[in-house]
Amino acid sequence: MLADKTSGDILLDQDIEGVVEDSISSSWKSQGLALFQVECYLILYFMVVYLSRNLN
Repeated sequence: MLADKTSGDILLDQDIEGVVEDSISSSWKSQGLALFQVECYLILYFMVVYLSRNLN
């Protein structure tokens, strides 16, 4: 019975580590997507500024 408890605890620890790793990787992915959106916005903004200055 003690062996079953320890093996269950080990599996639980591995599950918790897996959940933490998944949440960290999804956090990095969402931050990367947000940075990409900011970069696209800035590129479009500076294109508009550049074109508006050169067309006038």
